[in-house]
Amino acid sequence: MAALSDAEIIAQNPIGGQLDSFRRALQSTFDELRLSEVKDHRSLSARLVETTDAKFLAVDLVLTLQTTSLARTLLSRSGTGTLLRDLSGLVAHLDSPDFDTRSFIPLFEHVDGCASDQEICAALFTLLASLRSTPPTVFSKLPLDTPVKSNSSSQCADEQTHNDIDERILQEINGCVYRDTKEWSADADRMTKMANPQVRSGLWTEYPIVPSQDAFFSWFWAFQRRYLCRGRGTFYASPDLPLAGSDYVRKHTDELLKFTGHAREVFAAQPTRRFLHGFIIRGSIMELWVFDRSGLYGSEKFDIHKDPRRFIKIMFGYTRMSDEQLGVDTFIKEDKEGKYVVLEEEAKEEHVYLEDKPIAFQRAIVCRGTACYRARKRGSQQWQYVVKFAWRSNKRQAEGELLRLAKERNVWGVAKLINHRDLDAIADLRSGLQFGKPQIFRLARQNLISQSRTGTRSSMLANPLGISLTPLASSSSGQKRKRADEKAMAPPPKWSRSKSSRRSHTTGSSVQADGGVSSCVDDNPNLNSLTTTPEVGEHGSFENRIFSCLIISPPGRPLREFKSILEFLHVCLDVVKALRSLHCNGKILHRDISENNIIIAETKREEEPRAIVIDLDLGKELDRAPSGARHRTGTMEFMAIEVLRGKQHTYRHDVESFFYVIVWVIISHRPGGSQGLSKESQLRDWYRGSYTHIATIKRGQMDRGGFKDILAEFLPAFESLKGPVEELRDILFPYRGELFTGTYKDPDRLYHPMIKVFERAIAQHRGLGLG
Repeated sequence: MAALSDAEIIAQNPIGGQLDSFRRALQSTFDELRLSEVKDHRSLSARLVETTDAKFLAVDLVLTLQTTSLARTLLSRSGTGTLLRDLSGLVAHLDSPDFDTRSFIPLFEHVDGCASDQEICAALFTLLASLRSTPPTVFSKLPLDTPVKSNSSSQCADEQTHNDIDERILQEINGCVYRDTKEWSADADRMTKMANPQVRSGLWTEYPIVPSQDAFFSWFWAFQRRYLCRGRGTFYASPDLPLAGSDYVRKHTDELLKFTGHAREVFAAQPTRRFLHGFIIRGSIMELWVFDRSGLYGSEKFDIHKDPRRFIKIMFGYTRMSDEQLGVDTFIKEDKEGKYVVLEEEAKEEHVYLEDKPIAFQRAIVCRGTACYRARKRGSQQWQYVVKFAWRSNKRQAEGELLRLAKERNVWGVAKLINHRDLDAIADLRSGLQFGKPQIFRLARQNLISQSRTGTRSSMLANPLGISLTPLASSSSGQKRKRADEKAMAPPPKWSRSKSSRRSHTTGSSVQADGGVSSCVDDNPNLNSLTTTPEVGEHGSFENRIFSCLIISPPGRPLREFKSILEFLHVCLDVVKALRSLHCNGKILHRDISENNIIIAETKREEEPRAIVIDLDLGKELDRAPSGARHRTGTMEFMAIEVLRGKQHTYRHDVESFFYVIVWVIISHRPGGSQGLSKESQLRDWYRGSYTHIATIKRGQMDRGGFKDILAEFLPAFESLKGPVEELRDILFPYRGELFTGTYKDPDRLYHPMIKVFERAIAQHRGLGLG
């Protein structure tokens, strides 16, 4: 049977009558703007787009089109899926800063003029074609931190398989999930009076009896048009599309994993976001959730049939929130020249402008959330700085303080501190809330990264919509939650060159609409939960994290972007020298040497380092007591064998981690300069399984016999590096009856011979004229 043409599909799925309610809203807007005397439909539309109402009407129109059967029947204009997919992308475009309301003039004109369905569709197709472009992407980076348990940042691009990602997400949120925060107040009743709940006999009229996803969305878009259409924010759905900036392919997974996976996409697309809010609707039962860098937490469940006013005021409130209430990072400002942060230097302020895309960011939720951007001064065409945002544990020494010490102690090859500033804290976002027991999940597989301690983290729902929370009876703190209007705003903290103590910056928590996710699926019986008594500390049982901004210099290229093997060898030589200087001169251990924490500097003088070691977030002074932070230090792929087994970190482990970085960069460097491990690579085992399992795997691979299999993965272009890399293995892992993985008392027993290996390799490549 021949496939139907577009014209036949449009004829069988008429849309004209379904746009009548929108036409009435359009006419009402014309009346309010006193445009009714304009008779020409195109002139009307042109006048309309000059007003602030145009964007809201554009959103209303697209949402109305999404509810039509035609949207689910007609094939996508981009060739994948249906027209519904295109419309979802169009809604996303409406919320972007690039949106130009003038592009909607022809579509408004045809709808207002009651054109035929064919003409309306033609105008829609033209609009979609004009907006179609390659979705923005972000760099796929390796993780910048490894917490006490594994998180989902270890996989990127094609490594983000269904099983690995879901299991890692479950590990990431395990012990960080809170349900059943109690009772909402009637603080937002004023807003609900603007809407008249269409509820009869305890049920919303027109709410689907069987609330499938499509049926729910159809009802919800009508609800939005009726009650929420004048909001600052707008709800939209893209169930089949990944977010711009995310390369995670959505799959049908268990409810909480799927929900958290969506949140992970938002944080990946917006790396400096402070927190994110969403909700789940299961049948007619609603549950509100908040995600931040210390976990996720949810409200008590309620039935939207039995409490329709609560549903309205929550949904209404979502659309009225400011950027700060939505969790968007408001520290980054924007003017005509671009996005910037303010640098206070020598009693004057200067704008430091950020590159559009980060050079590194962390693809996970419960983590430091590190994001780094190249930056320049106003008017300059050269990138002079790196601006780094991160959520460090409040128990750790601030990176800015360590960089200050490194500068004072003349450490060579480490980033130079320009400024550092603390901006926010999880404890402030959750200020006044009280904590009960967190939720622990039974894990589907037993070979995951195991927790190194039984302590767990908890969380409570912050204060969305300006609605107070009644404290949990089980709390031991006895504090009362203040209303948002009772909380005084503290002045913003100042830049500091030498001090990094966190200043309290109280901000209200809130709920997000544009990143919120709704889900209409059944309860998952496989996510059985266990509860344990949480470890209660200064901030209850959750880990407090400090959001900070650090400005350093110089900027540079990622390690993987070396231009030749000779440059790569020079960089490796200087990294070993930098680690020696950091340890011997600075009396500091880095403790997180990874591919992302080394950059290639554009040197101008021979004595300047070609490599710069960055990211001392997990660094530690040699004579400083343990921090007590709930993280095992290091990045999973590059953790030393003894660190994986729980031994105290030494200078040897920084050097061993760098050796793994060398092997990783060589093996993941694909033809054409692309990056990524092959599906068969043994290095994938460096982030799979428990810490003990990975330690056992690495020990076997570092044996001479096992290491030959690693060398076999080197591509022909790196054949000349096999000899030097094998020499490095012999230095790090000599035989003393068995494979030695310990630490020498004299550090030069490692540093000196490794430096000689690189110097010989450089001389050999120069002598042979190799690049």
